Amino acid sequence: MDVSAIPIPLGGTITDGDLALRHVRSAIDLIVAGGAQRVTLIGFPGAERLIPVAQILASEAGLTARAVWQPDGGGCDISIERVR
Repeated sequence: MDVSAIPIPLGGTITDGDLALRHVRSAIDLIVAGGAQRVTLIGFPGAERLIPVAQILASEAGLTARAVWQPDGGGCDISIERVR
């Protein structure tokens, strides 16, 4: 099954990018609500393209987002945390 674009009942599709962005927003919400000090999102294909958006969203919430690059060149994870 190809999950790169999942159909949704109301029409349209949810893409991998949409899901990744939802995870970023959920991580920000969790930190803002006090449920965590830091959340690291791992294993997103193409996460490096999402870093600028994650940084803007995090900044708007008073947080910071940064890329955590894998040493083997396998892409990056996204770490979101409170500004110290």
